[in-house]
Amino acid sequence: MPAQVCRLFGIERKSLGVRPSRRARQRSGWGEKMAKGFEKHRQRREAITSLGRPLARRSGSRCELCESSGVPLAPAELPPLPEEPELEHMLFLCEPCTRELDSRKVIDALHLRVLEKTVWSSVAPVQVLAVRLLRRLAANHEAWATELLENLYLDPEIEEWAGQEA
Repeated sequence: MPAQVCRLFGIERKSLGVRPSRRARQRSGWGEKMAKGFEKHRQRREAITSLGRPLARRSGSRCELCESSGVPLAPAELPPLPEEPELEHMLFLCEPCTRELDSRKVIDALHLRVLEKTVWSSVAPVQVLAVRLLRRLAANHEAWATELLENLYLDPEIEEWAGQEA
């Protein structure tokens, strides 16, 4: 939007989501800040990717939540995120399970029936994600999830981690 129109209507250009002018960006160091953030994100993605092989070994090349095999899998971090990616905070998930991790509400309750088995996993991040998803299901009045949570015993550290959902 031209500057004259903004001045005429008393609109601030920044409030319109318009990038600042080149001169303003150079004066403020805007490009350098964006580059630093981009570089930090790229380094984190590389660190996560480097953990793909150990994750595949640990999971047997299956989704660690629903145990699907023969589907594309991707590493996923379990919040709260540590400063540097760690194998102990990561999961190897299929796309439907990744959507459930990223969503605030349950997308496919039928797909999550496997949590009856997964919640007993010996892998801590898998167990934590299973408990978080069971709590969402119980909040949606899924009787089987409520019953499973009532009968579940967790180590105190797993219980605490499961309660730290970001």
